[in-house]
Amino acid sequence: MNWYQKSSRIYQLAQLRGEWWIIDGNVVFADNDIGDIGHEGYVIDHIKRKYAYDEFDRGEWVDWDEFKKQLSKEAYEEQNGDIDDAMWDKLYKSSSEYTNLCIAKLKEMGATDIELAIADGYGDAREYGLQELGWKRVKADNIQTQTLTHDDLKDIANGLWDAYQEECETETFNIEVSGTKTIYRDIPYHLIADGSPSQLLDYADVPYRF
Repeated sequence: MNWYQKSSRIYQLAQLRGEWWIIDGNVVFADNDIGDIGHEGYVIDHIKRKYAYDEFDRGEWVDWDEFKKQLSKEAYEEQNGDIDDAMWDKLYKSSSEYTNLCIAKLKEMGATDIELAIADGYGDAREYGLQELGWKRVKADNIQTQTLTHDDLKDIANGLWDAYQEECETETFNIEVSGTKTIYRDIPYHLIADGSPSQLLDYADVPYRF
């Protein structure tokens, strides 16, 4: 590779910047060094919106603490009868016995332990996004996905186009498949857009993470 080719490659990489989630073929910007919310934040918000009542949706965010307080009150009233809001405020602040009543209610709604942990800021939100939600993580020219099927490749191609437009046609990408611990390096965009996993076999390399 001559100097012109090297410098052109560096220039192309400079154009592909930022971090994204690809969700059903669409992208959301997820670089919290530049924007307001990163990869983890989108997953946390998704889980909160999955369970929180509409009245706790504040538009750009979910009032998760107030939602849990309401759930705890409902659980308390199921066992002890109605309680007015002022008295509940005092009880709720007095002991974790009351603040934790919402956990059983959330599990009744279908919440899993990992969802509850992530919603409260614990656990690996990015891994949950990849494994459980099927989202694809993008960081510049690196893509991370749990599986690599025809549909996965189509989602990735559509997402890359949304993020980078025509710039991606002259770029190559690395795809890490978490489920198989395999990395495919320097894949031309048109092969991703073709949606055929078998065409990527020649690009397989040793496992790595980014």
